[in-house]
Amino acid sequence: MINLKNVKNPMPEQEPQVRAANFMEVAEGYTPQMAVNEAMRCLKCRKKPCTKGCPVMVNIPAFVEKVAQSDFAGAYEIISETSALPRVCGRVCPQENQCEGLCVKGVQGEPVAIGRLERFVADWYAEHEAELNANENAAEDELDAEEEEIKVVSRPKEVLSASLQKVAVVGAGPAGLTCAGDMAAKGYDVTVLESLHKPGGVLAYGIPEFRLPKAIVDAEVSKLESRGVKFVNNAVIGRSETVDELFEDGYEAVFVGTGAGLPSFMNIPGENLLGVYSANEYLTRINLMKGYLPEYDTPVQRAKRIAVVGGGNVAMDAARCAMRMGAEKVYIVYRRSMEEIPARAEEIHHAIEEGIDFQLLRNPVAVIGDDEGHVKGLECVEMKLGEPDASGRRRPEVIEGSNFILDVDCVIMAIGTKLNKLILETTENLAENRRGGIETDEGAATNREGVFAGGDAVTGAATVILAMGAGKTAAAGMDKYLSEKQ
Repeated sequence: MINLKNVKNPMPEQEPQVRAANFMEVAEGYTPQMAVNEAMRCLKCRKKPCTKGCPVMVNIPAFVEKVAQSDFAGAYEIISETSALPRVCGRVCPQENQCEGLCVKGVQGEPVAIGRLERFVADWYAEHEAELNANENAAEDELDAEEEEIKVVSRPKEVLSASLQKVAVVGAGPAGLTCAGDMAAKGYDVTVLESLHKPGGVLAYGIPEFRLPKAIVDAEVSKLESRGVKFVNNAVIGRSETVDELFEDGYEAVFVGTGAGLPSFMNIPGENLLGVYSANEYLTRINLMKGYLPEYDTPVQRAKRIAVVGGGNVAMDAARCAMRMGAEKVYIVYRRSMEEIPARAEEIHHAIEEGIDFQLLRNPVAVIGDDEGHVKGLECVEMKLGEPDASGRRRPEVIEGSNFILDVDCVIMAIGTKLNKLILETTENLAENRRGGIETDEGAATNREGVFAGGDAVTGAATVILAMGAGKTAAAGMDKYLSEKQ
């Protein structure tokens, strides 16, 4: 039945009381009929504003139209022309602030559910890929030798000429994976150097299984490997080897996509107590090191009453993980109101449904410990909102004498991350920008010849899709640089 209303077709989900006790994916995905119905809501705008809101410039109207026609393979082909990680983007991109935020349908109702459609198409393709490839191979077998020869000769010259040039990608997160995929497609010999024991970056260590199953990340990495990309794990560039030494090893260009993984703390009394985590550490132990599975020996405190400080998506992830790890009570402590909270509306909605207690207009001033150095409480003050600050949000102000203590045995700090300056500190004359990241031009080139950078390593902490866009920009810049160098 066609949806003629100005609302999205709802996403099937696990029930809150069920999902709060497991790490299986919350959203279950559209059925083919749901996807077709949602795609038919598209107005087919002449100016296509949604595409302008996509950092990797997916031709959204074209793929949505294919979905409406039940041509899911055709839809995937369009998406994959510019997006290296559609199964990831369909799950974790903030579409409400990007493509869906510009959707004309949203003027008088809800926008087309572009993210849900992208996820459906990518999942459908993953399920049917083997069958589609078998059909394609059978068709190719019918070509005669002359046609095959023509096909080889007609390959782009730049692919043939670039085939022996080696490039290094430092960091296997969204920016690095995208850059590696684009460079491999252009015919380069690509090696990805990852500091952790597994590729994926924030996709592997930061985003929980119930939002992004790690099998999806693994499958994307495997696809790159099948295209010739090599992965070297446990390679901390700047320690095990420097950027300059990579050039000595024969790499002709280097992309730095190391992210922004250093945790931030509040510098309040008691942050060194046992039971205080950064969100980075807490999520890494659970996601990358599988601390939620009984067959793994990863040590993670299974606290009963947990306060998560912060209001972003990372705070929501940490709080929802804590609930699934068996906590009896989980608080989100945030110094502004619900109107200012930066997390995605969907994540806030899910957190509330799962029983997370939002302590809004509250701010920690000290972590309280017992005689053995363990957390036993979080001292907070009440806040009120004053005039807007530089970010445009109203500035929180302390209400004097409003101190109170939350009864908790664990505190997780989720107040943002900082740039790791290891590459800057170990690469001679590499320029630093105002944010403390690596300075680049519009083509992602640094001031060092042959060195490119992008994603959080340049901008500071941002989104997966923006990092992917930076990876694409860098790949184009590297290809131009290497082509001119020949």
